[in-house]
Amino acid sequence: MVLKLVQQINKTNRVFYCTKSESKNKFYSNTVLLPKTKFPLRLESKKLVERDEYIYNKGDFDNLYMWQRSHLSEPEFVLHDGPPYANGKPHMGHAINKILKDTILRYHILNGNKVHYIPGWDCHGLPIELKAISNSTKMDPIEIRSKARKFAEKTIEKQKEIFKSWGVIGDWKNSYTTYSVDYVKIQFRQFYKMYEKNLIYRDVKPIYWSPSTRTALAEAELEYNENHKSPSAYVRFEVKDIPKIKLLKGKRVYAIIWTTTPWTLPSNQAVCYNESLSYCLVKKPNPQDTDIYIIAAELLEQLSTTFNCNFQLLNVVSGVLLEGTTYAHPIYKEQVLPFLHSSHATQTKGTGLVHTAPAHGPDDFLVALNNKLSIELLEDVKIIPSEKKDSINHQCNLLEQHGTDFWWKLGIKELLPENLCLNLEEIEKGEDIMDIWFDSGISWAKVLDGTKVADMYLEGTDQFTGWFQSALLTSVALRDKAPYKTIYVHGFAVDENGNKMSKSVGNVINPIDITNGKHGKKPYGVDTLRWWATCHANQVSLANVSTNVLQCSADEVQKIRSVLRFALGSLSDYEKSDEDQENLLLIDRYMLHLLYQFHKQVGEFIKEYQFHKISSAVINLLTNPISAIYYTTIKDRLYCDHAESPTRRAAQYTLYRIFEIVLQSVSPIVPHLAEDMYLYLQQKDSNTYFTSTHLKPEPDWDNSKIERMMITIFDIRKHINKKLEAVTIDADVIITFSKKTVNLLKDLIGTQELQYQLVDIFQVSSVTIIEDPILIEDYKLEISKSKKSFLS
Repeated sequence: MVLKLVQQINKTNRVFYCTKSESKNKFYSNTVLLPKTKFPLRLESKKLVERDEYIYNKGDFDNLYMWQRSHLSEPEFVLHDGPPYANGKPHMGHAINKILKDTILRYHILNGNKVHYIPGWDCHGLPIELKAISNSTKMDPIEIRSKARKFAEKTIEKQKEIFKSWGVIGDWKNSYTTYSVDYVKIQFRQFYKMYEKNLIYRDVKPIYWSPSTRTALAEAELEYNENHKSPSAYVRFEVKDIPKIKLLKGKRVYAIIWTTTPWTLPSNQAVCYNESLSYCLVKKPNPQDTDIYIIAAELLEQLSTTFNCNFQLLNVVSGVLLEGTTYAHPIYKEQVLPFLHSSHATQTKGTGLVHTAPAHGPDDFLVALNNKLSIELLEDVKIIPSEKKDSINHQCNLLEQHGTDFWWKLGIKELLPENLCLNLEEIEKGEDIMDIWFDSGISWAKVLDGTKVADMYLEGTDQFTGWFQSALLTSVALRDKAPYKTIYVHGFAVDENGNKMSKSVGNVINPIDITNGKHGKKPYGVDTLRWWATCHANQVSLANVSTNVLQCSADEVQKIRSVLRFALGSLSDYEKSDEDQENLLLIDRYMLHLLYQFHKQVGEFIKEYQFHKISSAVINLLTNPISAIYYTTIKDRLYCDHAESPTRRAAQYTLYRIFEIVLQSVSPIVPHLAEDMYLYLQQKDSNTYFTSTHLKPEPDWDNSKIERMMITIFDIRKHINKKLEAVTIDADVIITFSKKTVNLLKDLIGTQELQYQLVDIFQVSSVTIIEDPILIEDYKLEISKSKKSFLS
């Protein structure tokens, strides 16, 4: 009873101090407890960049990975890093990839999971070699490899520093590279295991070749010039025999083929037709010209226009009747070659008959394999496969002794073990290289010790035919299981018009320019880059990078900063105590209920990696319930109650849990902001945020009755605000509740206490509650000018 009386007295005093107009000498400002914090509301320009660097060091980002390895005990989460190419500066694709990985790792750390993440780099391939020899003319293989290795090493160090500046954690001291001795040795042994399982064999196939660099090209990385037009040609092949079409016997017949690669005609081995198509037999209108031509019936009209000739139709036959047909090679007339069925022969363009050169195209090659056509080699190759492990073991030892250049440094005699009895004059060094996708795809054997399965592989959509595929194929081949449990795929960064970024076009946006600023443009800082990459760039296949999108991200980060700053300042004189929960007001309990629901919802989003939904949930919570409603409601308590009054401490307890739960939700996305704010928190229990204790919501926060009651209260608040917009006066409010509503209230709070608390929620002078047992609606509202108004 005494406590109630004190609260009533405090309430009267609060109304006086808070509603009195401000005097010129600000006399009353010394009588209120305003929020106090040195944490800046905003950071601009150089201060923002300096802050990022300062927080990286102060927040001990460098040591967080090793700390969690030794301190956390929940089940390990393994994210295997797909190695970026060690070539050039990090671009926006790198930013999306690395930041998403880091965000996921940090969420697991907050959950108590030990994480396993060893960054890596792909160091082999043509782009690096071309950079290495760009200023040289002739170099031997060892010189090229040496220069390429040095170029990759420098690139790795530069990329590593930038990745770390974005807050990306990992085992940086033990990062893997595909050119290291340990990595190559493991690759040797895994390759040999596949050979032992009869999964490796030697054969020929058509490959993409670069005449300028004199090397094979990776099919998965080819880019086609959409504006390029290949020279096409129509060629007639003389038919030798059509056994299933008797009416053509003894007549001169030609098959007309169309090709966009006329330079491959000398390698022709077959003509492909399609059994499901219809073909027509035609001749020229000149009676003296008796030659007969075979073309697809559907293309007759189009070809008549192309050749400016009104073909005379003789007959239409099914493609099935072309089986067994033979023809003379267009150049080497003595060669008689077959017609073969293939589904890639179509009637959309050309003639429906396809020139087939197995050495020059994958479709043609498959036709040759399916029909067992012989493929001529330019020179005979004698293959001597070793049947012993001695050769691999010997070469692994040489690798340890001489490094990865041993194959080029040593002679044939040194490369082979002494006990291998072979005539060295019959042996020559192979010049074939390991496929780059096998090179990087086998990384699981190195990074995961050959035994673990990664919880996640995370890369761009292009890796379905690249790293995802090569890792899957090698892992299944060697251990009969996939190397990953989950594949997470993100999109590609494009400019504001949705176009691919290109140096030649001049629309490239570099992530370092976003964080640090460039050419007079303001820096956005690391947090904005991370918020964009995580919340705006991962839910779409094409991630737009523009000033508007970046500013939107910056505004959202600023919203988090400013709203949590109020809580931070209001906690400057607060000492945590569980007893504060006993004095929570209705609005406090409602806020904790919302936090419980929010934390649960965010947890579900995290499980599904729907970070864009996390950002929406965070901004919505901060904007409406927290800032617009809760902060407005509790300011009288915070500013005007006695510093140690139970009601003020209850508000501080709620603010502390708001700060804690919201920061948990956003800290993996914006770790710099989280660590910065944590530095100014009086109630911290560790030097850095990510090594501190992270409490979860209490189960009893979840209260659906409070939510239902508060929906009614906010509906009343909305009507009061609407009526008071026109006449801004202190008001007395009389609320008549139905019996159903009163029964709900009885379980939550007494009528007199509710009247007292609603004054703050409605921001009015007084509230009177009346029960009407026959009222059908939930409530009825009356508003009048307050007789006790201090402004009248």
